[in-house]
Amino acid sequence: MTALPRPDTTLDPHFALRCAIGITLTYVLVEPLGVQPASILPAMAVSQICSQRGDYSPSKTFVGAVITIAIIWMTFGVTTLVREEMLVFVSVILAILYGAFYFLLRTGNPLAILVIIFTTLLSVLSAESPAAAEAMRDAYTVTSIVTALLVPVLNLVLPVSRVDASPAAVAAAPAGDPQAGMQALLRVLALAPILFGLWFVFPPSDVIMPIMACLVLAYPTRSAQRTETFERLTATMLGGVISLAILLLFSWQAQFPALYLLIFLVALWFTRRMVTGPASVNTYQVSLTVIAGLVSTGMTSSHPMQDAVQRLVLTFGGTAMALAGLVFLASILVWRPRRTRAGNEDLAYWRSPHVGQG
Repeated sequence: MTALPRPDTTLDPHFALRCAIGITLTYVLVEPLGVQPASILPAMAVSQICSQRGDYSPSKTFVGAVITIAIIWMTFGVTTLVREEMLVFVSVILAILYGAFYFLLRTGNPLAILVIIFTTLLSVLSAESPAAAEAMRDAYTVTSIVTALLVPVLNLVLPVSRVDASPAAVAAAPAGDPQAGMQALLRVLALAPILFGLWFVFPPSDVIMPIMACLVLAYPTRSAQRTETFERLTATMLGGVISLAILLLFSWQAQFPALYLLIFLVALWFTRRMVTGPASVNTYQVSLTVIAGLVSTGMTSSHPMQDAVQRLVLTFGGTAMALAGLVFLASILVWRPRRTRAGNEDLAYWRSPHVGQG
């Protein structure tokens, strides 16, 4: 898994404006397209538009949309097929998660993250209601199609300066863990208690908790996991405060043009801070994602403050439980090598090179 570099304004002078316009347009399109949940479209637009670096290739956008739709439909098919037999359901979901984590740790391919997120999301929703899982599948399908059409138009109107190659992402952690099998198992075991709680005890509306846990567990090193946890919590608090301010101003002037203007200005500020701000790029981008979720929900909610606090609590709970669970499991299941009297490592004890770093 990689961390994106800061946008280079000499190569992409329209980055902030293009992102702000695109994010605002997705809010405008939510109601005409009937996307439910409403937060999916603007949140995914933040990820798609704000992650662009260097030269733009329309084919990548279309291929990405096709792959996303294929993964969400296959995941939906599997979860709904096995949901009637709970033992089979649990076994299949945990097996898919193990395979995805293993593939991610061995190759670093971000497609594995999509499989992890969609499997977690749809398993929680389908365990409660197949209709909710179907609505989420349709929302991601519509959103993928919209972004596949919107992003090329934005790049046509506000193009990137031509360069020889796109800048490489900054590596957050090395891929190719030689102990990927054990590390994948540790991550599934750390995630399993949260999933069991959502499957059998807590309402599916708390699904943000396992999602946050997955995003932390996707990083192979301890230091990268702590960094991701800190950035997620910081972004959630910042995005929550800004969301409440937007909803408060909207309640005073309940006109959608005023709301869209506020969203545009906020998105423009955050995307400019992605270029020059003191915090990491990920912090500002996640803040925009939080704003997308809370503002979309708050427009129809009678308790926006409660929603913001709940988002923060679930984010903290998911990231903290995942990190603490992984550390605990590694401490009891993964051993440090010890030396014999001859000075050689006792091969009965082994340790992943990634465990304990940072």
